[in-house]
Amino acid sequence: MTCPTIPDSKNCAKYGKQMDYVNWRWKPQGCDMARFQPQLFLNIVQGKTLAFAGDSIGRNQMESLLCLLSQVEAPTKVHSDTKDKFITWKTNYLYEDGKLIGCIYCSEDNITSFSVISAIQRVFRTAISNLNSRRESRLQLTVVRTATPAHFENGQWNTGGTCNRTEPVGEGTAMTSTSEREIRDVQVEEANRAQKEKKQKGGMNIEILDITKLMSMRPDAHPGIHWNNEWMRGYSDCSHWCLPGPIDMWNELLLAVLYKY
Repeated sequence: MTCPTIPDSKNCAKYGKQMDYVNWRWKPQGCDMARFQPQLFLNIVQGKTLAFAGDSIGRNQMESLLCLLSQVEAPTKVHSDTKDKFITWKTNYLYEDGKLIGCIYCSEDNITSFSVISAIQRVFRTAISNLNSRRESRLQLTVVRTATPAHFENGQWNTGGTCNRTEPVGEGTAMTSTSEREIRDVQVEEANRAQKEKKQKGGMNIEILDITKLMSMRPDAHPGIHWNNEWMRGYSDCSHWCLPGPIDMWNELLLAVLYKY
């Protein structure tokens, strides 16, 4: 109600979702997470540039951050994609040093077929390596946020899948698919590789926000059918996260990381 930038697609309460999910808070063992302090965050990033590189889940985190910061300052939007729609690329070709090395889902003769996990690992390695090779990398901090689980039950997004749970689930029944765990593992592996190179050769600082496991226990905090689904009427959104909600904790972790530097 008080965030001027909250998108309708994440404003679950506006579209009828009961807000029990905001009453749960993650508490890690051995410490207590400090609540987000918007003025402290703005003081830390003053004069600096912060960029989110990713997909619509990355945008979801950015939207959460803007709402948290709106407690003290409302942002000014300087650019907008007027169409603002998702695009899915269905044949992916992989290049390395300008040469075609393989593909995903293309099933072509004489081209190596890579698994999605292998491709993601190569992409992360390449992206981190290129960031680290920049002249100003020693003044740079890269934060890798691990994969976040979807919680579709009884089908996928396009086959009637839903997410109707109203409470978190326990660690023993956390709903994380094998592919999401594998993506998380290769993300951490590549970030750890970069951290070791930092110690040996210098370069940029790199940190990991490992949120996969804890978010796997929050099937209650997706929009489900409670979103302005003008373009996808009747479909449940069990991938993105309601605002406010447990995704806000990602930015509490981000602030804790930035505070270290």
